[in-house]
Amino acid sequence: MNKSFRATLLSSFIVGLVFVTACGGNSNESAGSNGSAPATSGAESGAPASKVTISHAVGGDSPSRDVWMKAIGEAVGVDLDIQVLPLEQMEQIYKVKAGTDDLPDLISYHPGARTRDDLQAPDKLVDLSDMPIVQNIMDDIKPYYVEPDGKVYGVPGQALKFGGIAYNKKAFTEAGVSIPQSLDELFAASEKLKAAGKIPLYLSAKDSWTLQIPGLAAFSYDQLHSPGILDKINQNEATFKDAANFIEAFDTMKKMVDQGYVNSDYLSATYTNGLQAISEGKAGMYPVLTSAFSTILDTTPDLINDVGFFPWPVEGDKTVTVWPPMIYGIPQSSKNADAVKKYIEYFASSEGQKIYFDTLPAAGVPAYKGVELDESKLLDPVKEMIEVTRTAKQFATVDFSVVANMGAFGQTVQEILMGQKTGADLAAELSDILAKNAKAKGAPGF
Repeated sequence: MNKSFRATLLSSFIVGLVFVTACGGNSNESAGSNGSAPATSGAESGAPASKVTISHAVGGDSPSRDVWMKAIGEAVGVDLDIQVLPLEQMEQIYKVKAGTDDLPDLISYHPGARTRDDLQAPDKLVDLSDMPIVQNIMDDIKPYYVEPDGKVYGVPGQALKFGGIAYNKKAFTEAGVSIPQSLDELFAASEKLKAAGKIPLYLSAKDSWTLQIPGLAAFSYDQLHSPGILDKINQNEATFKDAANFIEAFDTMKKMVDQGYVNSDYLSATYTNGLQAISEGKAGMYPVLTSAFSTILDTTPDLINDVGFFPWPVEGDKTVTVWPPMIYGIPQSSKNADAVKKYIEYFASSEGQKIYFDTLPAAGVPAYKGVELDESKLLDPVKEMIEVTRTAKQFATVDFSVVANMGAFGQTVQEILMGQKTGADLAAELSDILAKNAKAKGAPGF
């Protein structure tokens, strides 16, 4: 008899998952079982013989992503023109295209303040509030997809991700270290890893967005230790200068550089270099989002289970930082909005989610209710990631949660690593940027 079980993630952001074992549970037995209408194509849906081509701009190259996207397109009878943008320039390109009404038919962008401010969502994007799949978004992340006007201009287009540190299990074993539970233990582990001939902490400043992750992850400890700090920042009653863990994370990175615990080429190293180093065991640790696991699965699948995950290590109770999935949205300028809606609806259906997670078994945690995952197909780093979330308090990344967009700040972190600025300087800069943008949009208190 088929066996199933529900794993409830003990957090304020994740409600639960359904897993089924390999010997049972066909996850698409009932069409549209998560509440959305099943998509059909060809003669069944009355669609014309010629396929509509929808353009979709994505950040970075990913062969497996192309596979599931094209499979979703095939299921609903559309062709996808996938346009790959450099990750480091994606935000700027999107903002420029939004300003000139030149966005692709299907967009994938950061939720929350980024969508609201960068893409001017109410003026530029189609209202998706009436789509049935909106009701299936996990309750605790749904606020990131509902704008202040009560409307939804984008729905989750990926799995939930977490920010923390990827580590190589073999490198840890060779160096005789265990997962650090504090910053002191992080330095102690780094010394042992260095003695074992490993790069203790890999940094990839060439792709400067990766440098933001330690601080964004550490801010969750500020929320844990100073309840209400985010609300106070959003009401102009506190600033990032009050976020001690956020500041300490960047100063810690600088200390790691000074003590020779990072790769010597950290300023020119890329995200791709980092993933290679951590998967091959040349590096012991690498601060990343858990979406990195899917990329490792693309490039070195035989090494994926050598990689694990742990939260940014602050002493005491642990927190994990959640990255709500990038949105799927439709620009008002699109001439193929109906076809794109069918694509999005199918992606969020049970059938579409099965295609997604079967193709990307390292994707993460579903953003939609009632999605069934085959337990036997979960990879070791994903299992470890889920196990971590059962005991750690979770908060959404602050850059999605603030009242106004505070922008990317990886370049300033580069300056910190080179000794030109400090974590406190960064906190002051971000506080000024947030206050300026909040005031410009008329946010209360600014």
